[in-house]
Amino acid sequence: MTATSKSLLNGLPIKKSRIQVFEILNQNPQGLSAVSIYAQIKNEHKITLGTIYRILSEFENRKLIKRVFLGKSKSIYKIRKDKMSCNLICLKTAEATSYEHEKVKELLHEVIDVIFANTGTNISSIELNLYTE
Repeated sequence: MTATSKSLLNGLPIKKSRIQVFEILNQNPQGLSAVSIYAQIKNEHKITLGTIYRILSEFENRKLIKRVFLGKSKSIYKIRKDKMSCNLICLKTAEATSYEHEKVKELLHEVIDVIFANTGTNISSIELNLYTE
């Protein structure tokens, strides 16, 4: 187990399956589906796909990861690094990739500022999903 995994999972009981799921996601910044994670773990451990979904749900509830919806009940899961993200999602292949550009970050900051100025609401995170063909 890496020091990063140990510190980020602080507060959750340390279990081999949780550590493996977290480390697999950490090694794949573009994100993975639950089925892809399961395919990587199932030969090493006796684990069910349902357990993978429960682990992902725990991580999502603790804000360790984020879920990117691809439509039609498809999702990928990514390690949450920033409070802002931009994803390019291909509708044909259902592949999602992170897109980073300084101007996009500036614009997302402006959106947060405008919402706060008009509502007084603090935005904890913002995600922009752009769908491509």
